[in-house]
Amino acid sequence: MRVAVIGGAGRMGRWLIQHFKRLGFEVSIADVRREAAEKVARVYGVNLCETNEEAALNSDITIVSVPIRETPTVIERLKGTLKEGSVLIEISSLKCGVIEKLREISRMKVRAVSIHPLFGPSVEKLKERKIVLVPVVDKNLEENCARRLFKDAEFIALDAEEHDRFMGIVLSLTYLINLVFASTLRSEDLSFLRRVGGTTFTLQLIISESIFTEDLSLVKSLIFDNKFGLSYIARFAETFNLLVDWIKSGSSAKMEDFYREVYNELRKDPSFNESYRKLYEALRAISD
Repeated sequence: MRVAVIGGAGRMGRWLIQHFKRLGFEVSIADVRREAAEKVARVYGVNLCETNEEAALNSDITIVSVPIRETPTVIERLKGTLKEGSVLIEISSLKCGVIEKLREISRMKVRAVSIHPLFGPSVEKLKERKIVLVPVVDKNLEENCARRLFKDAEFIALDAEEHDRFMGIVLSLTYLINLVFASTLRSEDLSFLRRVGGTTFTLQLIISESIFTEDLSLVKSLIFDNKFGLSYIARFAETFNLLVDWIKSGSSAKMEDFYREVYNELRKDPSFNESYRKLYEALRAISD
């Protein structure tokens, strides 16, 4: 079977190339970054097409792996190209605005599938890795299709609104917090801080620095384009400013009340008591 990866020169694009080659598919790619795409085609031994439309034309499966803001446009331009009975998969981190385009595609007798892999391109095996499935038309058929292509992964079904709302916490808020943390430390001696830093600091620094290895367009879209993200970011900022005011005024009693209140909510989480052990396990795994 033939697979086309639109955006094949990107990090997830390269991961998809390797994944489908391992499954025995014939892979073609297209990417506006021509020079990078030529290198990827040589390294991985795949076909390089001039345009997205050319790559998708005779493919059984077309996967759109492009920046979030470009995804709806790329899907729209593939409308007249995808062959009847083929599958179109998109993997963007935001779904509102994308699902509508996929539903238009599905009316053309193309199976449209929307997934969000909750892992990065360094992953080698899918066992215990999670993928969100956002139903387009028929959840069961789309999930079965995705499961055949991404065996061993755990699938979680969410509608587009639910997905983006959760990503407002999981991605938008988390990325922003780590950007601010990294910015606070940027003029410090990081090498020395690593020497004196404990487990919590070390892991936080690794997470913060890793975000700066991501493509800027991805980070920008995750923070600016998720319509649910700002409410969580604003809630964080409100609480942060409140804590700063208490510190300035020496209101430690208020801090104690706040701590206990949050603690009583967090301890309802079944995994709460395992969190400290997992913290050390994570650092040990990184150190090994």
